[in-house]
Amino acid sequence: MKTYLVKTELAIPISLDEAWDFFSSPLNLAKITPKEISFVVTSDQTPETKYIRV
Repeated sequence: MKTYLVKTELAIPISLDEAWDFFSSPLNLAKITPKEISFVVTSDQTPETKYIRV
């Protein structure tokens, strides 16, 4: 059985901090999840919630 590796890169016009803020918020999961999955956020998180980057 052969093993394949698919590698891709995407340049986005924002800073690392802006990207981190977006992807670290559970409120944005619905925005990046395919619509056919019907993902719904049920937590009480607020947009102001910040997560610490380690």
